[in-house]
Amino acid sequence: MSLIEKYLYYLKNSLYSNYFSIKGRASVYEYRIFISYVLLIVIIPLLIEETIFDFMYEENIFDQNISLWLPYIFLIAIPLITITIRRLHDLNLPTASIFLVFMVQAFELPNLESVGDIAVVTSLCFIKGKIENNKFGEVFK
Repeated sequence: MSLIEKYLYYLKNSLYSNYFSIKGRASVYEYRIFISYVLLIVIIPLLIEETIFDFMYEENIFDQNISLWLPYIFLIAIPLITITIRRLHDLNLPTASIFLVFMVQAFELPNLESVGDIAVVTSLCFIKGKIENNKFGEVFK
């Protein structure tokens, strides 16, 4: 399987097969691919003319038209939560540990707004899962 086929396979698995599913486990590789997808979805509109979205002139970007953010929620937010829960399952952590992830992100220092996000995503992208079967599923092959 080529690299592009793997990328598309895991992306399809995250966005289609397991869109609302929190059952099972998500491998490090699947999580990395989904994070790269999230970065593409966020960066591409920023590279297009900034005047379209007025990102630079709004204090709170959610004050804009909600029709811009509904696709964001369905393309990124829901699958990001579900794949993060499945990634935590791979580390043999319970589903409720997602609240710890939200706590790290919520209580960031005002001048360091994305440190918690980067810390959580980086740790989940590099920590290997448990090599034995657990109550959430079997080991990846």
